[in-house]
Amino acid sequence: MFNYHNYLPLHPVMIITLTTDLGTKDSTAALLGGMLTRWVPDSRAVSLSHHVLPHAWREAAYIWASSAHAFPAGTVHISTVAPFPLFMSSSPPGEKRKQTITSLPALPIIAATAYGQYFIAHDNGLLPAALGEDMADTARLLHRFTEKYSLEGWVGNISKIMRQIPAFFSEQTEAYSPLLLPLPAPQITPIGLVCHIRCIDRYHNIVINLTRQDFDSLIDSRQFSIRTFKGDSITTISTHYNDVPRGMPLCRFTAAGYLELAVNHGEATSYWGIDPNDKSSHDYHTIRISVLT
Repeated sequence: MFNYHNYLPLHPVMIITLTTDLGTKDSTAALLGGMLTRWVPDSRAVSLSHHVLPHAWREAAYIWASSAHAFPAGTVHISTVAPFPLFMSSSPPGEKRKQTITSLPALPIIAATAYGQYFIAHDNGLLPAALGEDMADTARLLHRFTEKYSLEGWVGNISKIMRQIPAFFSEQTEAYSPLLLPLPAPQITPIGLVCHIRCIDRYHNIVINLTRQDFDSLIDSRQFSIRTFKGDSITTISTHYNDVPRGMPLCRFTAAGYLELAVNHGEATSYWGIDPNDKSSHDYHTIRISVLT
């Protein structure tokens, strides 16, 4: 386990990580990194992911929670995911959205500190979801939009702050209360647990909202069973993907400590009947873990 607070900013170059839903098919994500490093002296951009599902702030939060420990103190993590209020919560599957993003003001840009690092995102629930109690009361307001949202304007406002970001978090800066949106928690039933999807990775593995600590506490060394859409069952925790035969399902804990459903050389989404590209269905789909007494 990393002791984040022992890390010191040893590098004169500011590391900036980028987490977006811009994709890499065109040059937009690269332009974002280029503008930031041009406008912020002595900085280097590192891409965490540009393939977050559109507006999926919970997925972006998981990416931060699972990767921040790998970076030194002084790193600045930036997310552009879900800049508009329309996408802070998903509509039920099949429901059409009546508003367009052009009719809505962009959400404020806020920042917080944790592990000796800095995290910048829109006030859409991402920061508390990613950092939890580690951010304490460090949240600060960076920018409130009064003009139309544009990538260039966004980068310009961020760059001004980043040139002096340590000083921005001095005691003289007023604290900000970020938006807190509820994250689904595992539900306890008479026969086991009902869990929700936290993230689907590019291999179509399914990360659910059950931590190792909660698993140990709620399952309590009892036998369990996770059934798939195809009728197979998982009854043990694996360490490696090849702990099971090729093409068979398994579950294991990720580096971030969440339970992941996978298939050795296959796609877990197919095994559980989930469309990996339908974000709205991810919020409503459940994974059931039966506990055998």
